[in-house]
Amino acid sequence: MATQWKSLVVIHEVQYVGVTLCVGLQVPTDGAGGFAPGCLMILYVEGNVNGSPYVNTSSSQQSCRFRPVGGGPLTNDVTRRTASGKEVGYTNPNRVDSISQAIADAQSGDIITIGAGTFACGTRKFIVPQPNVVISGIDRAVTFLTSTTQVDALYPGEQAGQPMFSLADGSVVQDMSISDSPANFNEDGATIGFCQALVPTGVKATLRRLYLDCNDWTVYNYVSQATFVIEDCEIHSGRFCIAMANSGLGQTCIVRGCQLVVDAMKSKSVGESSNQTYGHATGIVHMGGLLQVYETSFNVLGSPNADGHTAVDAGSNPISWAPYTTGITDTYNHGPATATAWEIRSCSFAVNPNGVTLANHTGDLRMTGPNTNSTLKLFWCDGDGSSNVTSKLLV
Repeated sequence: MATQWKSLVVIHEVQYVGVTLCVGLQVPTDGAGGFAPGCLMILYVEGNVNGSPYVNTSSSQQSCRFRPVGGGPLTNDVTRRTASGKEVGYTNPNRVDSISQAIADAQSGDIITIGAGTFACGTRKFIVPQPNVVISGIDRAVTFLTSTTQVDALYPGEQAGQPMFSLADGSVVQDMSISDSPANFNEDGATIGFCQALVPTGVKATLRRLYLDCNDWTVYNYVSQATFVIEDCEIHSGRFCIAMANSGLGQTCIVRGCQLVVDAMKSKSVGESSNQTYGHATGIVHMGGLLQVYETSFNVLGSPNADGHTAVDAGSNPISWAPYTTGITDTYNHGPATATAWEIRSCSFAVNPNGVTLANHTGDLRMTGPNTNSTLKLFWCDGDGSSNVTSKLLV
């Protein structure tokens, strides 16, 4: 008798608007209620993606029917699992409201999962109010958040230096794509980080498996003694991919397995990041404290115009500047006020000034802080691979 397939165990079910998947095990049967001898269990995924059936089993297998959790389909934009295991769903006509409500309701230890699709957040900003909250998407190729916010206070209730996503101590953000491009292109944007007015010193956050994009400050910190752990992320910017910009008591930044991509022409802002004297296009600015970077690539492209400026729309607007083009720098509008310790292992640098001709303004690493206790350790790193640049350390 021909082997037939039937479901044995449903392991996990995930349901969101547009994507409903059921993951489980199948085993072959002999058609008489018994199991076919010598056959192994296999993993299957089935369900609906945007209303169309999706099954990853082969054509010779008869798919099991999808079994909704609780007897009926769930269509939540966002779910929140509490520390005790209770699940709360959020669905709103404006899907972005679901994110805001879940974050506002979150308590320490909760896990928030944002569903599939694009969430057009506009000028909405999110503040994580409680420590130790995890915010996760489905995957950075599935969950997308877009924003038009700027880092300076613009609307009632906003704080100066507040990025689109303002984190709390112990925050973890993972498995999604977040992009920020201010509606006013003359203004600086900031995608995710700590806001000095909202958290105390010494906070820590973790970013994992994210795609992040911003015209200016992509990962942003201006909180003394803060710590960021950034793993397996692709980060794009027109000015700073990672900005650890507080130069008081220093901060800690640990970067593992990331891609940092800077293109100075992405930014047209005339804010602090684009100052004519000290504007930068750089992978990381780290102004004092500990920086550890492992297995990370730096691709930095400066401005093609003289002395690092980028003309804005037919010359009728101000000029946006990026006279410095570096992989990592400890200096921005001023140098660090405390000792800097950098450890950089198995990293590659491709830093191209792309027209900037100012002396000592282009290099893979720029460490200029005056503190004699600063240290630099380099292990198995590749220097710049682009044309017209000599790999060097600017001191």
